[in-house]
Amino acid sequence: MRLSSRNIRPSFCIFAILGLILLLQGITLAAETTADRPTLVIQWQRLVTDKGQTCQRCGDTGKSVRRARKQLASALKPLGIKVVLEKERMSHDQFLAAPAESNRIYLNGCSLEEILQAEVGSSVCCDACEGQPCRTVTVDGLTFETIPPELIVRAGLLVAADLLRLNDSGAAIPCCPSASGCCPKTPEEK
Repeated sequence: MRLSSRNIRPSFCIFAILGLILLLQGITLAAETTADRPTLVIQWQRLVTDKGQTCQRCGDTGKSVRRARKQLASALKPLGIKVVLEKERMSHDQFLAAPAESNRIYLNGCSLEEILQAEVGSSVCCDACEGQPCRTVTVDGLTFETIPPELIVRAGLLVAADLLRLNDSGAAIPCCPSASGCCPKTPEEK
């Protein structure tokens, strides 16, 4: 089933959580240099054939990823967080060996589905994919073949909240959301 991004309700509470984290941490972000800024890296990998073609679902997800990067960069700039997009190409042979790895998104090394506690599935795709079962993602009971920008932004805001957490030496902890279990606990959480 292919759903449009209009079916996703915006998560305004995530912005409130970011504000609360800033307030509780007492973070001041004035005069930070670009090198000192925490970075949110969005990595997107997809099949690109020898002829430079990809399937429609990857093409549409590419548009979503670019749009989400812009939205996140705008929203996170006042917090001092830099947003970077890295696009990885999968060769035809790599795709045939692992079709579920195509159209996959990582944020600071954690997969979108891990961050959003989503389920990964598959459905048959198009000619570029040679009928292979390509990746789908189910979030909140809705299944997506093309990942909408709203899901990427939602995951990005969760990762950004963790970037604002500080370790014992006052440095940002660069990892994915605590809910996914891949972040170290702060002294307050132990």
